Order: sequence, then C-alpha cells, then structure tokens
Amino acid sequence: MDKELQNNVLSKITKLNLTLSRYIETSGHNYGAKMILTAETLDEKSIYALFAAEEAIHLKEFENFMNFQPDPKEHWHPMLNPLAKAIKDGEKATCLYIIQVLLEGFGMAHYAGLKQDCLYDPLKVAYDRILKDEARHHGTGIILSKQNELSKLEQEQIFEYTREFILSLQSAEWVIKAIEEQRGSLSKAEVEKYKEDTNQEQVLQGRLIKMREMLSKVDDYDLVNKLDNDNVFKL
Repeated sequence: MDKELQNNVLSKITKLNLTLSRYIETSGHNYGAKMILTAETLDEKSIYALFAAEEAIHLKEFENFMNFQPDPKEHWHPMLNPLAKAIKDGEKATCLYIIQVLLEGFGMAHYAGLKQDCLYDPLKVAYDRILKDEARHHGTGIILSKQNELSKLEQEQIFEYTREFILSLQSAEWVIKAIEEQRGSLSKAEVEKYKEDTNQEQVLQGRLIKMREMLSKVDDYDLVNKLDNDNVFKL
C-alpha cells in the first residue's frame, strides 16, 4: 500500500471511529433523557440527570476533534441499530441493561483501544477522561441490574437486542471498505490475505470472549447460555 493510499485509508478510519464515539455518546445522552422521564423518585431522576450531563460533555469533547460533518449514511455502524431500538421501544430495565451494562462495557474496551493507538495527545487525554466516567456508568449499571427482577418481556428484549448488538460487531468491515473506496474492490484472495495478516479472526474471537465474560457478571436468567445456544459468540 503506497503512502497516499495508506493516509487516505487512515483518515477514513479516523473519521469512522470519531463518529462512532460521537454516536455512542448520543445513545447514552438519549438513554439518560428517557430514564429521567421514567424515574420514580427524585434521587433516581438526579442520578440520570448527572449521567446525561456527562454524556453531553463527552459528545461535545468528541465534536471538538471533528473537522467534518458526520453522515449517517457514510459513517454508520450496524451496532447502533439495536441501541436505537432499545432506547425507543425497550422497557426501563431493558434500557438499563443494554446501555449501562452492554454498551458502556463495550465502550470502555473500545475507547481503551483507541486511546492506546492514538497519536494525538489532546485526543488521548480526552479518551482517558471519558473512560473514567464510562467505568462509573458501567459499574453502576451492573449494580442496578442485579437488583432487578425481570419480566418475560424484558428478558426477551434483552436477549434480542444483545444478540443483534454482538452479531453487528462481527459484520462491520470498516478497514476493507475503506481500502476499497480508495483503490477499488479487493479480490477474495486479497481479503483473505488481509484478514490473515491482521489476525482478524483471533482479534474478533478475543473480543467475543471478553464480551461473554462481561455479560456473565449480570446473568441471573441464563442469558449467556441462551446466546451460546444461538451461536452468537461463534464466528
């Protein structure tokens, strides 16, 4: 890959990652608003008001590094679809699990990886600051989720949204698509060579293992076993 092509591909991947980070924070922001509206006590409303405020700050922090306008058609990630459905249609306990346990847990690993590979110090500092908030959100979500006794509908919703979320992570081919945008379609052999050179299967399998371990922290109703039976964690 020549230098110009490499720079163009890296530029596209950077835009995709920044936009995904922005959309993740937007999901958290929308979730906070819904939880404020459904709060049953002033204390609960205050917790989610603070949560939404932090997500709004994260959103603006990412926007500070974006010199382009995000385009859902160009910068969308398939995992955002189950998140949007959960926030729009999910029961309260469903939203708590999908956003604070699943999304925040994924977000911590995602942001930690981006921070590690980031070459721009101000953005690296922003990721570090945001990670501390996400860890608190995720930890609180685990504690609150363990206190819930889920209805049949909530269990079904959590299974379906979690299933869609995990499968969507396996379907995204951002780097390959970015390369093809710059130099044209890759042959099947070239795609396989790229996946082999980057250990893509091992990397993705490692992510699935970590996701499975994270979900096992809150699994009083056999969710992980149900996902296993549906082959969700298999490539």
